[in-house]
Amino acid sequence: DKISDTELEIVINGDNKFIIKDNGNGDLDIEYKGVAQVGDLRLSATSGTFTYPTSGTFTIINNSTGGALSVTSESPDVATVSLDGNTITVYPGTTAGKARIIVKSAAVGEYAENRAIYMATVENGTISISATPYDGTYDGVEHDALTNVSTEPNDVTLEYSLDGVSYSSTMPTIKDTSSFTVSVSASKAGYTTKTETYTVTVNKSDGALTLSATSGTYTIGTAGSFTVSGNTGTISATLDNTSVADVSASGNTVTVTPKAAGTATITVTSAATTNYNAKTATYEVTVKNAEYTISGSITNAAYGERFVTPHEIYESWGGTVGGYVFGSFFSPSKQLHSAPNQVKWEAPNIYAQVIVCGYDSSKNLVETELTWNGSKWSYVNNNYRFIPDPSFPNHTSNVTIKVKDK
Repeated sequence: DKISDTELEIVINGDNKFIIKDNGNGDLDIEYKGVAQVGDLRLSATSGTFTYPTSGTFTIINNSTGGALSVTSESPDVATVSLDGNTITVYPGTTAGKARIIVKSAAVGEYAENRAIYMATVENGTISISATPYDGTYDGVEHDALTNVSTEPNDVTLEYSLDGVSYSSTMPTIKDTSSFTVSVSASKAGYTTKTETYTVTVNKSDGALTLSATSGTYTIGTAGSFTVSGNTGTISATLDNTSVADVSASGNTVTVTPKAAGTATITVTSAATTNYNAKTATYEVTVKNAEYTISGSITNAAYGERFVTPHEIYESWGGTVGGYVFGSFFSPSKQLHSAPNQVKWEAPNIYAQVIVCGYDSSKNLVETELTWNGSKWSYVNNNYRFIPDPSFPNHTSNVTIKVKDK
């Protein structure tokens, strides 16, 4: 058997043991060690594998000469050993590799020293890692990328990396909407370094916006607006019926410009951003016809005189919408009843016979409201009415006409 790089043990004829030594100068020394006892020292195994830090044993099953037993490791950084009776315990070290374990039975009388070789293979221990990657919705708060990080064994050194190359002991954090991987490395002497990779995610939060109102009524010719607050993105607005109105958004103000009578729905959108989804809200628009009022007075009209010209009241808007009134003052006699269904006129009074006309933007006759000295009447198309005029004979009557534009 080879004892070392410079010594070799041989047994001749199964009886005599010699040691041959290399002196290093080309010469060999031969030393007689004594009577060899074949099978004197035997082990339960000649090799074994051990994983740090778990020890293991083998036993001496025969020592017939009764020589004192001893055991040593040629590579104590790989494995150390201890002897208890006939049991040898191998303690793996932090360096993986192979260690020759030399078991000796000392020389006794004529019997030479015996030895046996056990080859121990030591492997690094394994580390397990578990962690919970962050997976949530944007809330504006910094969060640790990993939580509940645990290892076995628990006294390892932990490091983290975002690229799998550069590692740091600082735990990465996540805040804005994104998704990326985090690698965690666990190391300890005697163990194979363990690396696990996790994906952490922050999802977009729901967008938000609040309208100052959800509906509004507008009159042709007069624009209006409403406002938006609490929006998480840039505001835009669209209209589903552009024949009724136009809509525009500037900052947080939405402006409605009415065009024609009818209804429409405005959709206001808060645009998606890095951290928020888009959000919409609707606003109901009602557009009504415009009402135009013309007013003036009829002055110095004589009894029985028609007040068409120059006393006609007339205005126009863009030459398309207007109204006028004309008529005359007169004084009928109200009869007393002299027979069934017969009217007898009383003393004379002053009346104005009035004809009212109103035109819309298409030059059609439309509903017109007449106010004559504080009294109101409504008309459609050409209408007339006999109106008592207590202002006569002061010759002044105040007249107002309100014309609705379809």
